[in-house]
Amino acid sequence: VITPVFSGANVVFWVASRGHHADIGGATPGSMPPFSKSLSEEGAQIVGFKLVERGEFQETGIREILAKSRNLGDNLNDLQAQVAANNMGIKLLRELIDESSLETVQKYMLHIQDNAEASVR
Repeated sequence: VITPVFSGANVVFWVASRGHHADIGGATPGSMPPFSKSLSEEGAQIVGFKLVERGEFQETGIREILAKSRNLGDNLNDLQAQVAANNMGIKLLRELIDESSLETVQKYMLHIQDNAEASVR
């Protein structure tokens, strides 16, 4: 789940949370059946879906996408937890920006990215 962080009308950061959903409606319970020949056999395929629109969790739409899940309630709860985690990330980023300035936080973020890149070369 990825969420933009705005400053005025501009996106200045993205926050993200990654989750492993135990079942998304694949051919067998769990994920990635070893005999899969196509992605559709592994379960729901989500190609760009706005999970939150105007502050509202889009439960109807995600229910349709995950309709074959064996544990839809768990999937919905997990996605709502990911949205909550992203909202906390946005709150904390905004606090950091208020404390240090947008320019300073952006410079530190670039330094972190540069350091990560250098570490894997």
